[in-house]
Amino acid sequence: MNFGDSSARLDYLRKKLDDMMNNIGQSYGERLTRELLRRLEQTVIDFHQEVVKILDRLENLEAQRKKQEAPAVAGTPIPEETQTDEFAGLSEWERRLEMKEREMDSKKSVGAESAGKEAKKKGAK
Repeated sequence: MNFGDSSARLDYLRKKLDDMMNNIGQSYGERLTRELLRRLEQTVIDFHQEVVKILDRLENLEAQRKKQEAPAVAGTPIPEETQTDEFAGLSEWERRLEMKEREMDSKKSVGAESAGKEAKKKGAK
């Protein structure tokens, strides 16, 4: 049995289903066999719809993830100072993260300095 070939898989499934349906038909009769086929068809339809919904949702989530990532990676040029030996061996992504961390640290230190100056001004009055 070659499961890589779609027509071979369909033939295999048809043969198996025919064998099962013959056994079921002999045991339960034609009415129950028709009901079983109806339920099998509905199960396949429901499964297909659920898989399509799941795949659509995964595609949407992936698109949102890429959209959120894109500005940080593609839109920001790498500053020339990151081209030094200090950043040698780091990937572009790692350099960007390092630069963001340094930028945040410098903002914190500037904020602390200005807060200290404000406190001195208030104390001097």
